[in-house]
Amino acid sequence: MGQVVAGASGRLLVRDGMRGTILVDAAKGSRLAELKLPTGQQVDLFPNTWLVGRRHSVMVAWFSYDSCGTFLRELPKTRIERRFTVTDSRDDAVEVAWSSDDQGRQLGNTEWQTWNGVGEKILGPKPAEGLPVAAGADGTIFSFKCPDPLMAPTSSDAAELVAYDGATLAVSWKLSIGGACPQGNVALDERGVLYLSHIDANGGSEVVAVQTRSPGLADSSWPSWRRDNSGSA
Repeated sequence: MGQVVAGASGRLLVRDGMRGTILVDAAKGSRLAELKLPTGQQVDLFPNTWLVGRRHSVMVAWFSYDSCGTFLRELPKTRIERRFTVTDSRDDAVEVAWSSDDQGRQLGNTEWQTWNGVGEKILGPKPAEGLPVAAGADGTIFSFKCPDPLMAPTSSDAAELVAYDGATLAVSWKLSIGGACPQGNVALDERGVLYLSHIDANGGSEVVAVQTRSPGLADSSWPSWRRDNSGSA
């Protein structure tokens, strides 16, 4: 056995070197299915490209499956960078990707898309700035727009916290946080305060607290980059 991915539904995705990706019912300790394509090929468990919803839907790379591991549909191929659940009422997911050609070469800037739990597109692709770090309980998706990582952070190229409306993927507001983008997880408490740690414009470490309107993280199985406020993944 290799990599293991857990979902709030009690489903596990297990990477087996011989059998590919296996869907497991953790509560019963039983194997549900080996995830395969219609051609019979195995599905690999690529980093950051999987999702196990609370209502048992499963997405791995560019493919969606039902709660029993039955293949549903293939999603358009992009270079997926990050995926997490926005809400579990329908297992809606936000996916961040770069447009790419058949060889996986990047064609443009970051694009965001949203899907429901059975792999049906809701919105996008839409051009967006940066990579999302958390989904709020009010439907806001928080992202960071970063300065050039090869340049020293200055007041003119400071990182920005950008809030998007999860229903439309439109920008709600922006806030300059100065310095560089955070490299780790953020925390969003029930009072709506978002905490982050990063390198400031002077090269020192800084903890920043930003008041938002969201009463904590989204009630979903994977509402932030590292799963939860504890950064458990």
